[in-house]
Amino acid sequence: MKKKKNDVFKTRSESLFNKLFGLFFILSVINLTSCEKIELPTEQGETQKINIETRATANSELTFPVQIFAFKTSDGSLAGQQKIMSENEKVALDLPQGKYQLLALSGTNDYSFPENPNRQSEITIPKGYATHGLLRGVADVSVGEKQGNVHITLSPAVTNMQLTLSNIPKEVTAMEVVVSPLHNALKMDGTYLNPDSKVTIEANKTNQTGVWSTPSAYLFGSNRSLTVLSIRMTTPDGQEIYSHTLNLSLENGTPYLINGNFSGGFSLGGDWDIENWKPSVSIDFDFPGNNSSGEDGDDPQEGEITVTEIPATCSAWNGHVVVLATNVTSNSADLLLISRKEWINVSSANGNNPTEAKDLAAEYSEDGLSEWRIPSKDEARLIADQYFMDDQLNDLNTILKQNGGDTMGDGDDNFLPSTNYRYLCENGIYSFVVGKSGTVSGAGSSRTYCLRLVKTIKVRLAE
Repeated sequence: MKKKKNDVFKTRSESLFNKLFGLFFILSVINLTSCEKIELPTEQGETQKINIETRATANSELTFPVQIFAFKTSDGSLAGQQKIMSENEKVALDLPQGKYQLLALSGTNDYSFPENPNRQSEITIPKGYATHGLLRGVADVSVGEKQGNVHITLSPAVTNMQLTLSNIPKEVTAMEVVVSPLHNALKMDGTYLNPDSKVTIEANKTNQTGVWSTPSAYLFGSNRSLTVLSIRMTTPDGQEIYSHTLNLSLENGTPYLINGNFSGGFSLGGDWDIENWKPSVSIDFDFPGNNSSGEDGDDPQEGEITVTEIPATCSAWNGHVVVLATNVTSNSADLLLISRKEWINVSSANGNNPTEAKDLAAEYSEDGLSEWRIPSKDEARLIADQYFMDDQLNDLNTILKQNGGDTMGDGDDNFLPSTNYRYLCENGIYSFVVGKSGTVSGAGSSRTYCLRLVKTIKVRLAE
């Protein structure tokens, strides 16, 4: 990517950061760095008024309101709180002798939590994504006999993503982007929840012909190794879906700016750098079916298979079915193949026949390809995300039928799966569902499951 483009992104990003994120909180009570335990002066049995001042670093502006909570260390209950509406407002908390954790939150307008929370209370984003970033910082204090100062450094508790899509056909009437997997809640104690959630972000026309963009969306990040983007374009003829898997997770504190160009498919790339955030992430890939999140390799490596064309997600390769194509570059890709055969009434690893699924995998061979395996949990989530809509699953089942395979789900002419069709993953310990909303969950001991095997191969274009 050219430096000039990076400079443009950096200028935009620094401006945004100066408005929203550069933040260093000082709670002026008495001498400590964040997360240390100190004692505040008080007389036995009396309450101590803690005066708190807020201050931002140079060239930064606080995002108000800023809320301060004092939770009892013993049980996590709320001992006091105050909302700061401006930088000129002072905070004063009356706390009796004891130990507390002070929590500071900045930029809370787009977020929801109880009026009187405890440390286990959840922070959520009612809209799915926020237009302001959430910053969080903590410090442990003990109301006692010694003196000191309390400093809290707030850091981003969310990630940020924005897409700009160019050369969109004029007949397109609506666009949206589905991002997964993501967390959808954060507890006051800093624990992120529900890591397999999806967020839909609407894209809108800009004043430039053929250009659509999403808002700058703040999201709870991900702890998964892969991210799925599904771009849905609506036309008078129906809906077109372009889905792609990125070989990275959306990390909190890391911003992502993705620019796409439509030409029968999408070519996407991105770079966004914000001061004091983690290093920027560059993303370059062709859309649909091809992606890259690193540099192209030059020479074939051991174990690679030479091909004349890089297969795409939901396609056939030598009679095998490609359920996902990842790490795709101009001349190589990792292909996740899914078995043409489907087994039903298979015991989980928690059931009466705990090795049944592993035994089936060990015996399976498909046109000379052996060493098939049960999908991992991460692979199961990606498959479920990729094929959670009927049209997407229908396409996969069509490819399976064309290559002599069993259809997934209930296998009727409509290819519409039942929620009873759960597939084993993670060595048969967990299960997942495709074609309908559902999460990866622990497999039971009394029921049976469906089984699809997978195999990963590396392919490279012939010179």
